[in-house]
Amino acid sequence: MKRAKVFYIIFILITILSCRQTNLTKTGPGDDFFLDKLAKGNWAGVNVSGNTISITGGNSEGNYTLDSTIAGLGGIYKDDKNNGDYVIAVPDGSNLHTIKVNEEEKNAINGIIDIVGEENALGVITGIGTTDGNTNVDNVVKNANVTEKEKEKIQEYLDILNGKGDPDSYQKYPI
Repeated sequence: MKRAKVFYIIFILITILSCRQTNLTKTGPGDDFFLDKLAKGNWAGVNVSGNTISITGGNSEGNYTLDSTIAGLGGIYKDDKNNGDYVIAVPDGSNLHTIKVNEEEKNAINGIIDIVGEENALGVITGIGTTDGNTNVDNVVKNANVTEKEKEKIQEYLDILNGKGDPDSYQKYPI
């Protein structure tokens, strides 16, 4: 009987100690994760060196330096010419999706990604990039779980993008 009580007390103590809250915080992948993934890619017309990317051919031609990352899935690169242009690059297996934007459009895309979640960044980029400058909310949201109010906010961001950007700003590498 004493053994059963001892085991029961030990079981309770282990349960209590293992179920207490910890101070762990959830973090996402850092810049290095994305840069390593991008550096391992092999796309014709794209050269990656450290935090810079050089694109030859297509609509996004130029040299760019990493500005920020999107959840380790993609990156936002600033044009080295300091003309206010950016390229958003998202690798997808054997393809690299890019979209060339100005600062206002970059902020709008970041706003959309903040709403739909960074895990849906590729869908946002392809949804915006493949619609010839007139993006529909449903093309961007796709499988993301958003409310009607969030859809309205996304539409406000799309109003910034629609009609302002070059309809040929999207490019998929290799060409």
